[in-house]
Amino acid sequence: EFAPTLHVLVTLSVLEFMLGLLMGWLVNLVFSGVSMGMELISTQIGMAAAKQFNPSMSTSQSALGSLAILLAIGTFLGMDLHLQMIQILGNSFHQIPPGEVGDIVRGMSFWVEYSSVIVNYSMQIGAPIMGFVFLNNFFLAMLSRLAPSMNVFFSVGFLVSMIGGMILFALMLPMLFDYIIRICEDAIREIFVLLDVIGRR
Repeated sequence: EFAPTLHVLVTLSVLEFMLGLLMGWLVNLVFSGVSMGMELISTQIGMAAAKQFNPSMSTSQSALGSLAILLAIGTFLGMDLHLQMIQILGNSFHQIPPGEVGDIVRGMSFWVEYSSVIVNYSMQIGAPIMGFVFLNNFFLAMLSRLAPSMNVFFSVGFLVSMIGGMILFALMLPMLFDYIIRICEDAIREIFVLLDVIGRR
C-alpha cells in the first residue's frame, strides 16, 4: 500500500505545480512576444510615452501594446485554444501520471530555449514599422542636408513617423491577426513536446 510521508507529498506537489506552470508559461510566451513587438512599434512612432497599466500582463504598456494583447487574447479564446489547453491538461495525467513526473529540470531547459521566440515574434511584428521609420528618417536626413534651415526632423519628421506608422499599422492588422493565430497554434503544439521531454526517462 502506498503511504507517502509529508515530505514526499510536498515534493510531488511541487513537481506537479512546476509542470503546470511550465505549460502555462509556454503559451504566455506568445503574448509576451506580441507585447514586446508592439512596444517596439510604439517606440518607433513616438507613442511610447503614453503608457498605461495593463493588469493582464502586470506591466505598463502603450495603447498599441494593450490593443495587441486584447487582440491576442481574443484570438486565443475565439479559436477555442483555451479548451484545447484544458484537454491537454487532462491528457497530461495519462501521459505523465501524478507522482511520476520525470526530469522537470529538462523541461525547464526546454522552456528557456523556446523562450527565444519572444525576440523572433517581436522582431517579425515590428519589422515593417521599423523599416518604414528608418526610410523616413533617411529621407528626412537627406532633406535636412539639402535645406538645413527647414529643421525637418522636428517640424515634419515626428508627424510623418506617427501618422505614417499608424496608417501602416492599420494595414497590418489583418496580417497580424493571421500571424497571432499561427503562433498560438505553434505554442499549443510545443506543449506536447514539453510533456514528451519531461516524461522521457
